[in-house]
Amino acid sequence: MFISQGGGSLGLCTGTLVNPRMVILAAHCMNTRPASAYGTEAGNTPMAFGFKGNNLPGVRDWLFGNAATGVVAFRSTPANAFYNVNQVSYLTDSLKTENRGFLQSDVAVATLDTPAVGIPAWALLFSALPAPSSINPSTGTGYHVTITGYGRNGTGLNGDTGGIDYRRRVAENYLGALASLSDVDMFLYGDTSRTLNQNLYMTDLDDPRRGTASASRFDFNLFKDNALPNEGITAGGDSGGPLILDRTFSKPVVIGVLSGGTRYYAAQPSSSFGTTSFYQPLYLYWDYIVASNPYRYVSAKAGDAKWSDATHWQTELDPSYQIIQDGKLVNGVPTTAGQGEAGSGGDFGQLCFETASSSICKDLATGIYYQNGVAVDRDPVATGPAAVARAAATLANGLPGASNFVPNNTDPVKASGIVGRYFDVTLGAAGTTTLDTTATIDRLSIANSAARLNVTSAGSLTSLIEINQLNGQTVVDGRVRTGGDYFLLGGLLSGSGRVDSRFLTSVSGTIAPATIGTIGTLTIGGNLILASGTQLAIDIGTGGVSDRIAVVRNGTTDGLASIGGSVLFNPVAGSTIRYNDSYTILTAAGEIRGRFAAPGALSAILRPVLSYSSTSVTARIEAGSYAGVVGNTPVQRAYAQLLDQNRGNYAALSEAYGILDLQTQAGIRGSLEGLAPRSETTKRAIGTVAMDNVARFYRERLAAIDPAQPLGGTLAVMGRPNDVVMGAVMAPSTGIAPQADGAVTSVREGVLPDDASAFLAGGYIRGSAPSMPGAMPMGGRDEFDGFYIAGGIEKALSDSAVLGFGLSYSDVDGQQQFGQTAKGELIQGTLYGKAQAAMGATIDAQFGAGIYQARTTRNVTLGTTPFTLRARDNALALSAEVGAGYMFGTDQLHIGPRVAVRASQIGFTPTVETGGGPALRYDADNYTSLQGRAGAVLDGAFGGFRPFASAYYVREFEDRAAFFTANFASGVGPSVAFALPSRDRDWGEVGGGFAFGSDTVEFSVAADTTIERDIRNQSYRGSVKVRF
Repeated sequence: MFISQGGGSLGLCTGTLVNPRMVILAAHCMNTRPASAYGTEAGNTPMAFGFKGNNLPGVRDWLFGNAATGVVAFRSTPANAFYNVNQVSYLTDSLKTENRGFLQSDVAVATLDTPAVGIPAWALLFSALPAPSSINPSTGTGYHVTITGYGRNGTGLNGDTGGIDYRRRVAENYLGALASLSDVDMFLYGDTSRTLNQNLYMTDLDDPRRGTASASRFDFNLFKDNALPNEGITAGGDSGGPLILDRTFSKPVVIGVLSGGTRYYAAQPSSSFGTTSFYQPLYLYWDYIVASNPYRYVSAKAGDAKWSDATHWQTELDPSYQIIQDGKLVNGVPTTAGQGEAGSGGDFGQLCFETASSSICKDLATGIYYQNGVAVDRDPVATGPAAVARAAATLANGLPGASNFVPNNTDPVKASGIVGRYFDVTLGAAGTTTLDTTATIDRLSIANSAARLNVTSAGSLTSLIEINQLNGQTVVDGRVRTGGDYFLLGGLLSGSGRVDSRFLTSVSGTIAPATIGTIGTLTIGGNLILASGTQLAIDIGTGGVSDRIAVVRNGTTDGLASIGGSVLFNPVAGSTIRYNDSYTILTAAGEIRGRFAAPGALSAILRPVLSYSSTSVTARIEAGSYAGVVGNTPVQRAYAQLLDQNRGNYAALSEAYGILDLQTQAGIRGSLEGLAPRSETTKRAIGTVAMDNVARFYRERLAAIDPAQPLGGTLAVMGRPNDVVMGAVMAPSTGIAPQADGAVTSVREGVLPDDASAFLAGGYIRGSAPSMPGAMPMGGRDEFDGFYIAGGIEKALSDSAVLGFGLSYSDVDGQQQFGQTAKGELIQGTLYGKAQAAMGATIDAQFGAGIYQARTTRNVTLGTTPFTLRARDNALALSAEVGAGYMFGTDQLHIGPRVAVRASQIGFTPTVETGGGPALRYDADNYTSLQGRAGAVLDGAFGGFRPFASAYYVREFEDRAAFFTANFASGVGPSVAFALPSRDRDWGEVGGGFAFGSDTVEFSVAADTTIERDIRNQSYRGSVKVRF
């Protein structure tokens, strides 16, 4: 301790640092002036403490300043471990006449104006040491102690002959006794006039030569023990220094404050062999020490409250406070008040006067006198005053459990009576503490996983020493400052404000700018260190917007970032993260060193890849291959090829990629399988059925014409367009199975010239076809239904030939399956004719051409986004059939063979779906068929009854396309194939019926069917002819 007396003169003492603001020392070091005289205010006497082993450079700088290093005189200089005192407190009882300023009540507390950081602090023992069970001639009480100070130096033989050199020295000793000065005077001199009855801890300096001729004549072993190898005693300048009990417990504790020393002969040098030192026991003044301590350890109570809520806080134990409990040290304070000068009980040790030939000792614990080791007398033992319970806790008296205060540092203002108070704050209970004002404290700790500090945009917190976040959460939307380091062991640091510190060091914490789920920038003023256990939680959004940590310079700091750990990327709600998006997640004004671990994937496809410059870290979103994600199904593989080859065409397909890229593997597989263009197989089946139905209609029409018979100007109405249902025959094998029913045919004669006739026809169509192969789940068969109408006119060219032309319209709708439908409309014109020779040979032919308009709708979903995709194609439909036959028989029965060739084709054009997203562009392809037909026909006439029948073997010569190809509507690269159902090569067709009636009315019924064909169809017809 240094007090500037003016003119370069110094007052010197030693003190002990207890916490960053408190030094305990002796009252006599300063009690020549009022306590208010010392401090840093104008007119105060400067006082400071230096804590280095050699304080000479520090005290020079303090007294005179140092231009070379920028040190200003009488200022705290942490680099020199030199700190000003802004407030002192001492026991005024030390000024009592009998105390002579230092004999009793010699305890003081000084407050540092700047926290002493990085300097070891000492624990204080507030319990009296128990009396040992016996006194050992060599070790005495057995309590080994360490003494230290910056005082004078010398040797045991010559005393303190060396002057003060501002260096700290250390020695060892045994605690000699717990006794009062009156106890010593009574033993040595029989003096009962002094009333200095307060107990003191005492030591002596034993001459290691005791018992030899060369031993010091002044050493009579006042406190029974022998010399230690490094035994020492105190001297001037050591006053206020600690008595450290260093071997009794698990850690060393300070048990007393040095007040002075005694020599017992006028010729005896000070601080030489045989001299003693005495210390004020801390346990006698513990409550004064606690109250005078300017440093308050406080904590927030459980629950949510504002920082400014005085009921939210409570005082805690200073960790330096120790008591003895069950023989062990524990953090605590006594339950009874300190006895101060009245503390006179519990004495121990032996007072001795020994020479080479005799020994007289008194055991202070028992009162027994020993002469040459034999008990000869006994004094009564004083028990001391009765214990008094300690006071209730208040902020002022420093006891734990006080409330009704707000932690906010205050510097002393002596004129206003403001006492300096400094806070070490811990958030150690569950709950949120919200700071929306300005507060300054010395240290902040967050030590509960459910504790949360919320510094709002209006809040500002300064923690002068440091911030230690062991777990829990800190949200900084305002500003947090610390003159030291921010240590993030665990927990979460978030917010969009600013944290200023020399180093923000994260060991295994999580840092999330703004909040998790929102985007913002967290500014770090200073240097940032992220260890390997750190997690950086970065929210990313649409268009390259993301969280960011901005490391900026703060005063003399460099704005460096030393990075490690992992980065967790989280797309914010409602955002779309896209391939090739780029995000700057960290910037540093100085330099970036180190690397993060490679981040994990955002989805089954997208993954962020980090790149580094000297001042920034950027994440770019890269895409993996869909081929490595999809399942082994044809549809998924086809779409994976399209998606992978179109990655360079991302802009045109961003809608689809934007959704699919973010899906899980299961989501991608499900979405792609759901995109199977099933409606394409349905639309081809509908076209085939519509063309087959028209061809069959004209084939049956030709079979009914006998060129040898006059047409008779008839108008035939075939079927009941409003009441004929065409049933589907469902086959277990694959294929298309429509049914057509011409139903009843009615004929109106005399409407047209005798050599011509006309017809109108209509009916319903219903059928089914195999679903798209390879699509999962399997769809079974696609069903569809609709209607057709046809009309035409026929002209007899001769008695042996007839030519006709008809127009037809077919409309067939597929039923919805897996959200997909197909519709088809066939508009076709057909030229047909038949020639029959007199000998029975016949030739017939039909040729049709038209437009097949196909419309498809696919309701699909990518992720959770629905799309309705529509396509329309106007395909050219062509059909031709040529047949020849010969009829044998009698006038009543005819039978004969017939052969025919039939060809058909639907020419699908390139078709583009609308609806965006995964819409496809279907390539042009032809759906063709070439059939050979061979069979026999039969008819008869038996009066009014006329039977007829036919049977055919049919061979398909054309290979049906096994697939169709498509790409995305805006895709590039080759198209991919999607499978189509297969079809049979051979099958049979049979039909038959009969007619009966008179010359004016004739009825007929007929039916035909396919045999062993994937496309199975049947038709049923009936007609009635009326002649007028």
